[in-house]
Amino acid sequence: MAEPQKLVLPKDVVARARRTVDRHLKSWLFGASVDALTIRLGSPSEAAVAAQRAVVENWVHAWQDSRLDVRWEERRWPSLGRQLLPVVVTIEGADAIVAAAGETRRWQSLQQRRAQLQALDDGPQWSAVLVETFRYWNSLADNDFDRLLATVRWLRQNPDSGLLIRQLPIPGVDTKWLGTHRTAVTALAVPLGVPEHLGLRERELLRAVVIADPALRRGLPRIFAAPDGELAGLDFAASQVLVVENLQTLEALPDVPGTIAVFGWGDHAMLAVVEDDDVGVIGVDDDALMRTPRS
Repeated sequence: MAEPQKLVLPKDVVARARRTVDRHLKSWLFGASVDALTIRLGSPSEAAVAAQRAVVENWVHAWQDSRLDVRWEERRWPSLGRQLLPVVVTIEGADAIVAAAGETRRWQSLQQRRAQLQALDDGPQWSAVLVETFRYWNSLADNDFDRLLATVRWLRQNPDSGLLIRQLPIPGVDTKWLGTHRTAVTALAVPLGVPEHLGLRERELLRAVVIADPALRRGLPRIFAAPDGELAGLDFAASQVLVVENLQTLEALPDVPGTIAVFGWGDHAMLAVVEDDDVGVIGVDDDALMRTPRS
């Protein structure tokens, strides 16, 4: 029994259009020329049609119901008479190919996004930046793209704000969001003149301190935490500073005359308050910084 050659159905054309869109969408978005998508649908012989009549009829009916632009050709066969068969589909232009792929909404969304980003700058290099950063803003959810756009726009207007992330006056943008999308924000903002750190102030780490001598507390609590900058401005009048690498060890320290203890953060970073040559600095735990008191 003769087998008809592969008969291309509308769903096959849709799949082919989707593959084409996936391959070329980015280049089309930035103005590349678009080749027409031409797909031959099959050319069954008289014998193949006679042997697989139901299959061919279903194929013809599928194309009769399709909205795609199909070219039909007439066949005249001795045993089957006049037959009108679908021959080829030609889809021209990005809009039409995208529509055939069922990707119109995605296409229109990307066109809008590109236009919004393009409006941020009219410099000759900005289009190249958008091409390079496409992977960052292409697949974002709509609300995340809106936040990205608002963040880049605000940072360009305020490149040296000195704000903490949570102080940014941008709806939906907080520490978690910027942490997730910082690469995208930086990739777009830096070419617009925003510094790599985005002009933002990092939250200062709070260093734990124990004032182990009650006479040195002068109204301060025995255990507290403060940024290094504030601690450096305090005059503890201590004769000995312990740098401790374990918080539980720090909290468990007993009262010791003339002594304060600070948490070392594991980096051996020294506070200005413990860098006085007249203050002995002693490391507690194996990794702590050790310095002998000056005689």
